[in-house]
Amino acid sequence: MLDVRGLFSALVNADFIVTGAHFNGDEQGKITRKQSLKLNVLALLAECWRILRQWRERSHIII
Repeated sequence: MLDVRGLFSALVNADFIVTGAHFNGDEQGKITRKQSLKLNVLALLAECWRILRQWRERSHIII
């Protein structure tokens, strides 16, 4: 059931993006959205660990 729901969600999202590009277009054609920023997973994890270490030091809880 979740597979069908995920597929439906992806199709609806794709249709939303294509429809938005169509209606935001001009005489030259469709205008798509700007590409989002790239996610740096390693930097994100490093920051999460840094924050967890700070919490651990402040709370004196052993993790």
